[in-house]
Amino acid sequence: DLEKFMADLFEAHGHFAGPPKPEKGTQTEQVDGSVHLDGITWIFESKWHKKKFPPKDLSRIRDLMHGRPKGVCGFIVAIAGFTPGAVKSVLKVPGDAIALIDGEDLRAVLSGQIRVDHLLRAKKFSLERDRLAFISAADILEDSELLRVASAGRTPAPSLEARTLGA
Repeated sequence: DLEKFMADLFEAHGHFAGPPKPEKGTQTEQVDGSVHLDGITWIFESKWHKKKFPPKDLSRIRDLMHGRPKGVCGFIVAIAGFTPGAVKSVLKVPGDAIALIDGEDLRAVLSGQIRVDHLLRAKKFSLERDRLAFISAADILEDSELLRVASAGRTPAPSLEARTLGA
């Protein structure tokens, strides 16, 4: 299944990835999985559907993030990609760090063009610096600054200029 595949992918790159956890007092899965990267806990949802991920489905990961300590980030893996509305919706709640990973991004990881941890770091930095809700692995590979950040091992804070501009 996609959840286990994603956890295994992060583990293969040396990062702890946990299995889905049941919600307290229930047997239902709360999240598809979690990854610890650069001192940040990321929770994730994964969808292997034929249709693109719609904006209404973002509420689930937001709800899961808001029920956790401050600083927890989220990412969504949607093999078919994301609707334009879903991409726009990521930016609607200031302070939410939700990275979007599609099937083409995973193809770049599996073909060895970019490591999965580098991909996630670059997406987070792009979200914080540029307010880009989605940037493809192909675009990351063409951006020397994003590649430098991605391979540095820790996502830096956005620049003072970016914070001043409200990014």
